Amino acid sequence: MNKKIFAANRNASFRLHTPEFVPAAHSHTALRYKVSEKRKCCVANERKEMRKRPYENTRLAKYVERRVLELKPKKSQLEIASEAGYPNPNMVSMIKNGASKLALDRVPNMARALECDPAYLMQLALEQAIGRTASEAVIEVFGEPVTQNERGWLLEIRQASNKTDPRLTSRSEAAVRAIFGKHVR
Repeated sequence: MNKKIFAANRNASFRLHTPEFVPAAHSHTALRYKVSEKRKCCVANERKEMRKRPYENTRLAKYVERRVLELKPKKSQLEIASEAGYPNPNMVSMIKNGASKLALDRVPNMARALECDPAYLMQLALEQAIGRTASEAVIEVFGEPVTQNERGWLLEIRQASNKTDPRLTSRSEAAVRAIFGKHVR
């Protein structure tokens, strides 16, 4: 923009971005100013697009964020990244903030680093990688992953029943639901 015109407009208290205050002689300057401002807005929007977090609303991102917070008294994010095999500690931040997804081949190491169940983390990573619908289709074909905690329950049931393969009755279902504060269906 012409510095003289800008100075004249500034001294005359003209606001270039509102056309009603721009004298007719300088309307081309105001148009140039508007175009310049529009470009600035476009550049700012492009920068925002670059900072987008495409996976921020995934269950995996929320879960990793929660686990990192829960582990904070025990280990740092740098230690988690190192244990997961990431040379850059920012990778954990990028995953928990949704800027990056967790690669499926990193799930076992990340599960150890986050001290969580690898089957559950794999389920979340699969959902993040291929989408919820496709993930549900994979689970339908290959079966629901059983977590370590669930395996513990199964082992306890087997021991308590002397490995007699007990049938799930309405009474046993009600007992399990009562443990978790749920009502019988």
